[in-house]
Amino acid sequence: MKKFGSSATFIATLTRLSLVLTLCLVMQDLIAQSCEGSIGENIFTDGDFGRGSSNILQSDPGIAPGYTYTTNPPPNDGFYTITNDMSKWTNIFNVWHTPKDNSSDAQGYMMVVNASFSTGVFYRQKITGLCENTRYVFSADVINVDRASLSGRILPNVSFLINNVVKYATGNIINDEKWHTYDFVFTTDSTQTELELSLVNNAPGGLGNDLAIDNISFRACGPVLNIFPEETANICEDGNPIAIQAFINKKDSSNFFLLWQVSFDEGKTWADLPGENKDQYLHQIKTPGTYHYRFLTAGTLSGLANPKCRVVSPEKIIKVLPKRYNHRDTICIGSSYQQGINTYTSSGTYIDSLRSVYGCDSIVTLDLVVVNDGVIDFTIDKASPSCSYLKDGFVNISINNIRYGPGIITFFDSLGQVLSSTAELESGRYRYRIEDRHGCFLTDEIILDPTPEFTLDIGNDVTVNLGEMLEITTGANQPVVDVNWHGYEDIDCRNSACSVIELIPFQSGWLLAKASNDNGCTATDSLLVTVNENPEFYYSNISLRSSFENDGFVLKGNLGAINEVMDFLVYDRWGNLVYTGEDFQKDQNSISWPLMDSAKKWSDGVYTFLLQMRLINQKIYTLSGDITIMN
Repeated sequence: MKKFGSSATFIATLTRLSLVLTLCLVMQDLIAQSCEGSIGENIFTDGDFGRGSSNILQSDPGIAPGYTYTTNPPPNDGFYTITNDMSKWTNIFNVWHTPKDNSSDAQGYMMVVNASFSTGVFYRQKITGLCENTRYVFSADVINVDRASLSGRILPNVSFLINNVVKYATGNIINDEKWHTYDFVFTTDSTQTELELSLVNNAPGGLGNDLAIDNISFRACGPVLNIFPEETANICEDGNPIAIQAFINKKDSSNFFLLWQVSFDEGKTWADLPGENKDQYLHQIKTPGTYHYRFLTAGTLSGLANPKCRVVSPEKIIKVLPKRYNHRDTICIGSSYQQGINTYTSSGTYIDSLRSVYGCDSIVTLDLVVVNDGVIDFTIDKASPSCSYLKDGFVNISINNIRYGPGIITFFDSLGQVLSSTAELESGRYRYRIEDRHGCFLTDEIILDPTPEFTLDIGNDVTVNLGEMLEITTGANQPVVDVNWHGYEDIDCRNSACSVIELIPFQSGWLLAKASNDNGCTATDSLLVTVNENPEFYYSNISLRSSFENDGFVLKGNLGAINEVMDFLVYDRWGNLVYTGEDFQKDQNSISWPLMDSAKKWSDGVYTFLLQMRLINQKIYTLSGDITIMN
């Protein structure tokens, strides 16, 4: 066994053990549990930061000690702002996304915080009027405002404090552009009736650690509550009372007090039912209407009277259905009205005894009025699709006058299916129906004529020799405004629409054309160009000084294929280079070298030549042979 060297060492070791034990206790406390039972009404109503028509709250709420409020977003390090929608800011950091307040209220506010360089409190509020020995749940919604997938950013990390004691920590909040809810449960002690809630930034400021927070709530947390049966109850006006049963999970609460409440405005406001403290309540109201019930529970009678100390059950809805119904209606002549098993076609008052789907006997009094066809004056504006392949046709039906308005216009396709829009239509047959409020209607067919197809023809596939000029003239069934060509460069348009072109293709390939007409419709066509890349050349192999027309070397043939004459060399029979022809002449029909006009004195005989040329397709073409020279 290792012995301690001194009392100082022993004390230091105990201190370290104490720190480790304390850390373990803190970590255990931070592993908080959510409220798995029912909760009370939100004690902290300011936790959603309110609402307003202005995008930025203009008054400093003073809720962030050590931070500065700004009305000119985006907030810099150590600043915060209250806003309802970051996408409406005139300026924003390019690394931030633009979340809105985390609620269905378009004017609801949230708090946006750019963390300061040092850790510390960025939110603090005091809550009073609590109950002792009561469980509460503290909750908040947080979102990282950095754009998703950014790397190298500091992630927000928030601790929840009660009376400056850390009770829960979120850990790193990733930048996934989603709101996350964080909550934990704690219990007040035997003397605690007020406390201070704080949110602390654990991560340093700098590149990242920017967040928005919303919906901070503080509620009592109690056992699981429910009301049976859970379904909405529909009872008859002359039916029997109905009993509803409160359920409280006693494993979560050994002692509880209960009070029933009722709402006559669909749960907007609630009224206590004095003396109704048992787990069963008997609904006996016979007046037709909708009634919402719930019950409250708390561990003490005083807590039951304190909204900050009690929890609330789910709602139970009971509907009392009336026995007598009065109904007025008007129909168009020729129409009928069905009530139960009876059909009525004329004006009058009719009384029927019916049984509802809930088994209630009902007496229905119908006052029916039958009217003659009313006046329905309307106009139709329509247009077929602008191009045969588009669905941009439309039908506009405008009601100019209707006696029994408002009018209802229904539009159908050729199969009788109702269309939600009379725009973006293809050609074809459609039907419409215009009906007034009494059921008088008229109907007819509308035809959107097919738009003639715009076609283009640039001819059949062609074969040309390398260097040969190709001329294409397009044909179309409608006037052509413009033609765009693809497949070859250096296409020469011969008119303003470029419907006639010339080009010298240097290799085989497809020539594509896309034409436009006056309506902007397009048509395409293509042809295959096959290029013979082996040009044919011929020359005279005799040069006579006495002949004016044949006194040199003349090359003829497919001269358009030649891009550059590189070398023309003549050798005698011993292989000596006797002529380099750089003084050639070129015209439309030939390339010639004036051998007899040169300063060289030629001896009669046979000479060999080598001619190298670069073609327009950048290939090297070599021609060789012999030539006989005679003086």
